[in-house]
Amino acid sequence: MSKLQRIILLVDNSGSMDGKPIEDIKQSLAMLKEEINNHNKINKDNKKLEVITFSSEAKLISNNALHNIFASGGTNISSAYKVLRNRLHKVSKDEVLPLIILLSDGATGENGEAKKELNKLVRVIIKSGAS
Repeated sequence: MSKLQRIILLVDNSGSMDGKPIEDIKQSLAMLKEEINNHNKINKDNKKLEVITFSSEAKLISNNALHNIFASGGTNISSAYKVLRNRLHKVSKDEVLPLIILLSDGATGENGEAKKELNKLVRVIIKSGAS
């Protein structure tokens, strides 16, 4: 069996994503989930989709709740980096380093906190890839 390959999406669901942007993301997530499931069945792959949403706070959501994503609140990307960093600490040696994708309009009111959290995240990724 192939090693586990996580695909982790950081999804901005802040108020600035309301309307078409969040609806497009929800539709894309549903298609991606279906594609991964089909690909795993056909090719005997071991891919897993994980979604971390972030607005005023970040959270890891169930793949069964992807349709329940809605836009509201501010953009706290540093909280998403923290949740992601915690997920990466749980990556085993039997896994391929996760593919991480950020989906956002880029609008943020954060100060230097996001940069500090990103730097911490980069160190975890580098350490994970070196082992």
